[in-house]
Amino acid sequence: AVEHYKRSLEVVQTAEAWRNAGVCAYRQASLLPSDGVEPEVARRRHGLLRDALRFLTEANILDNARPQINAWLALCAVELGLVQVAKQALRQVLRFAERLDFPSALELASVLLRFSDERCAPAQSDRGPLYLDGRYAVEAIAVARIALARQDTPEVRVILGRAHELKGEFQEAVQ
Repeated sequence: AVEHYKRSLEVVQTAEAWRNAGVCAYRQASLLPSDGVEPEVARRRHGLLRDALRFLTEANILDNARPQINAWLALCAVELGLVQVAKQALRQVLRFAERLDFPSALELASVLLRFSDERCAPAQSDRGPLYLDGRYAVEAIAVARIALARQDTPEVRVILGRAHELKGEFQEAVQ
């Protein structure tokens, strides 16, 4: 699928085509295991995430007001451990929150939560650089609330509750 989007980009470059290429590359990377893998698999996964980040950056250059583009850009940055890039993209997502769709919000909140919980780290060496308790908990709450406003699902409620738990807000976690 990425190759099809790349071919369409040779004809005309649109933010949508760049975003789709980025999402495809991200999905391909997500299919590869991230824990206890051989170095070649880890390099392939990292390369796909880097490609996705590059594609999404191009999409963002063409249209920096679409929260879906910034949401996927944030996802890639989080996965690559680029905290400042992730935070900047998240600010853009929240700036245009009224236009963020449910699937993008759900995916983003889920990844933000996962990387805010050291118990989710596939290896001890990933703690700190990638996974840090509470690192994105505030943002996970904000994005989960956006998702909840679009569609009230048990999955969103769990994300919201776990993010509050990571912040030590136990009363809010059970509401």
